[in-house]
Amino acid sequence: MLAFGGPGDTDWVVSVVQQDGRAWSRRVNPGTVSEEAALGFALVSSGVKPHEVDRWSIRRAGDRQIVLDDPFAALLRRRA
Repeated sequence: MLAFGGPGDTDWVVSVVQQDGRAWSRRVNPGTVSEEAALGFALVSSGVKPHEVDRWSIRRAGDRQIVLDDPFAALLRRRA
């Protein structure tokens, strides 16, 4: 059984760009689940099938590293 707690730095943040161009992120708790499980939980919670995904990325919520050339962030800026 998974023990769910409040948000923490070890939570996963899954960012997805779908085939149709929609982009979204989901925070997955607990951070003790595998990356594959976190991606699966994010897709299921959003009602998205794996074949609808163009690309995805995953990081820890506490990761403060600055990414200068992030294609996901660039897509969000273009859509805004």
